[in-house]
Amino acid sequence: MTVLANTINDLTIETFDELIALPHMKHLDPKINPNAKALFAKGGWLSELFKEDGVRTGNTIDISNLSGVYVEEEDYGKGISLASADTYTKQTADIHMALNGVYEFMRHSDKSTSYAAKISSLKEYVKLTSILNNKGAKEAYKKIKPFLIAELERMIILRQYQNLNIENYDSTYQENGSNFLTVSDYLTLETKENLSKD
Repeated sequence: MTVLANTINDLTIETFDELIALPHMKHLDPKINPNAKALFAKGGWLSELFKEDGVRTGNTIDISNLSGVYVEEEDYGKGISLASADTYTKQTADIHMALNGVYEFMRHSDKSTSYAAKISSLKEYVKLTSILNNKGAKEAYKKIKPFLIAELERMIILRQYQNLNIENYDSTYQENGSNFLTVSDYLTLETKENLSKD
């Protein structure tokens, strides 16, 4: 993770094309990864790092280790790791981090270390004030829509693999990737069925 962030932040790499020419950064190429297109959509984190013409914006991505939450009252303090936090503590931590533009990565169930990312220019992914004035759903939809499109593109590509007679490929990835994954929880069953029709 830090290797990827350090490569992205490396100022000797002046353009996005130079970045994706590196073998370990090829996965960010929108031509081969539909999800990378979503990351370049307005407000996506790649669009915060590179302009449409591929030149750097001057922003950086920072990765940090989230040890946990520490609460201090008068002369007493108590800390808890995020992996061990109860629901209330975790939600409180998420709100505080979101207010500062910091977002925790998904963590494997057997791992206790939490990592987070922050784009230097990005304050909030979805403005929390928009939630208070009932505009949050619209703003969130604008952010989710490019990922929905990317998910559909990936599903179409992987469903075509069934007909290509390819000998060496990951059939589990192909099978799982042919269905909704990233945006699955945002969609009703009916919507998924309608979007999944060939």
